[in-house]
Amino acid sequence: MELLGVSSRAKSIVLIGMMGAGKTSVGQCLHQRTELPLVDTDEIVTASFGMSVSEIFAKFGEEKFRETETTVLRGLSPDRPSIMVTGGGIVLREQNIDLLKRLGIIVWLDAGEETLFERATRERNRPLLETENPRKTFSRV
Repeated sequence: MELLGVSSRAKSIVLIGMMGAGKTSVGQCLHQRTELPLVDTDEIVTASFGMSVSEIFAKFGEEKFRETETTVLRGLSPDRPSIMVTGGGIVLREQNIDLLKRLGIIVWLDAGEETLFERATRERNRPLLETENPRKTFSRV
């Protein structure tokens, strides 16, 4: 079966990039255009905890969140093509990069630092930016 040139043997399209790069927006657009399932690793992680990313960070810490991201990636099948949206920090673990490569074609979304910061701070739901100086923190991330 082919949908807009995407065969049933196609790999997933895996979107990576910093927070604010547009992974969610591009993922939703690709999902609509290809009719491939949309998989969001942050949504899977939050569903497993039954709480938001910010709540997970506050209660369990970033390390536990990252461990769960890796567990989620291990559970995804390369035999089920999808549009995959990832969290901005998923590539911080080398093992995650290997898992992402196994799952599909990786597309890195990028923008200028000012644009990324403006987008990332539109909503106050970025635990890594919940600091005294979010701008300085963002420049380090």
